[in-house]
Amino acid sequence: MEGLAASPPADILDRPEAGAKVIRGGVIRGVTYAATIVLTGATVPLMTRHLGVADFGRFVTASSVVMIVAGVTEFGLSGIGTREYALASPAERRALLANLLGLRTMLTLAGLALAALLMVLSGYPRVVVGGMLVSGAGLMLLNVQQTYSISLTAQLDWGLASGFELINAVVVAGGTVLLVLIGAQLFPFFLVSVASSAAALLASAIYLHSRVSLFPLFDFGEWRRLVRDALPYAAAATVGILYPRVGLIVVSGISSANQTGYYSTAFKVVEVIGGISGLIASSAFPVFARAGRDDHERLRYAVGKVGDTALIAGAYVTLSLVVAAPFVIEVVGGNAFGPAVPVLRIQAIALLAGFLAATWSYTLLSLRMHGALLRVTVVGLLASIAVSVALVPSLGGEGASIASAACEFLVAGGYLLSLTRRHSHLRPSLATLPRVAFAAAAALSPLLLPLPSIARWAVASVVYLALLGVLRAVPSELLHVLRRRAG
Repeated sequence: MEGLAASPPADILDRPEAGAKVIRGGVIRGVTYAATIVLTGATVPLMTRHLGVADFGRFVTASSVVMIVAGVTEFGLSGIGTREYALASPAERRALLANLLGLRTMLTLAGLALAALLMVLSGYPRVVVGGMLVSGAGLMLLNVQQTYSISLTAQLDWGLASGFELINAVVVAGGTVLLVLIGAQLFPFFLVSVASSAAALLASAIYLHSRVSLFPLFDFGEWRRLVRDALPYAAAATVGILYPRVGLIVVSGISSANQTGYYSTAFKVVEVIGGISGLIASSAFPVFARAGRDDHERLRYAVGKVGDTALIAGAYVTLSLVVAAPFVIEVVGGNAFGPAVPVLRIQAIALLAGFLAATWSYTLLSLRMHGALLRVTVVGLLASIAVSVALVPSLGGEGASIASAACEFLVAGGYLLSLTRRHSHLRPSLATLPRVAFAAAAALSPLLLPLPSIARWAVASVVYLALLGVLRAVPSELLHVLRRRAG
């Protein structure tokens, strides 16, 4: 009774309802991500047809350079910042975000300046260099907005954070359509990212002005602490970006152009859908961080439930791509890309490992096990190179896909091994695994039916979800929250 009479802790991360907020946050983020994919899928064909091959290639080149700058200069600071915000006292949080904002701004400015210099020296057209700098300005604004949003995500307020992300996506789509309608040339399309980032930033600043400092701090001592903490994690994140792409590099280097095309088509599908894999674990990361410091029993419980949910979701995504692969490839590439179907099916298996790896990598991050993250990803990179080189000459794109799937499971297993060797009490239960495996295996049976692949997918989905219910494989906490939302 004493526990019931006590006032609940002020911080949401310490309250019992934190789990429900994590589940709702994961659902909201999934819906937002799906909406973003739909908007992107609707606008990119408009751009390709309006700009033509050459100008669209210039646009993608400039945008890709900005994405590389964003990936390198992010430096793992979003993950580190979220963890530190979750652990900091309320009095420390404003200064933390202001210093994080200052550090990210300086790193991004340096990255853009270096990229511009290299592009000029390499002889890139002026419109591409200028477009990169304009898009880089949009990146600067987006970094500010995302730093502000840490005050939301670290407190599990995923609804508002996702709303700001959706503002960005809607403005990009609307601006692109408008420019196509008025017959704009290439350069104005680079301004769309500036407008979209500015819109999201303005909305964030208006809502969060009383919670965050709108201006950066330049406390170099705090910057050194953040960089020192982030360095091994940043290296792990960079390697983690590289190793799934090894197959593409090897196929393009030692196999035929057709095999490269088949692998690239499947890879792009998996790359887009793979963004879902981290949504569940990252939604729970602030709870992981707090529990990792204060309550390992709570961490064990949270990691177990998130892992079960990731297993269920990952198995369904993999199942869906395996069954619907012919339809997906037909939509993306047409009949000429039919040989990409088995390539996509093999790559889909890697997605299941990706869901599990995300859960355990965020657990390692919450426990400050940055070295383990780096070691495992380096092993994954080396293994991916070795297996790809061994299989691609004889199997082409399918060989690279086998290497990708094997190495994803190697990395997921490496994360789990690193976690349980240091903290054996965090070893997850495998009680859900056989039930999910049985449901997924049974749901593959529609592959034998004489139906279009999209119809087979619908039948497989019903079978999988029904068996999960019959076998009681879905965590009760997830069902409870979903029923409340439905009611």
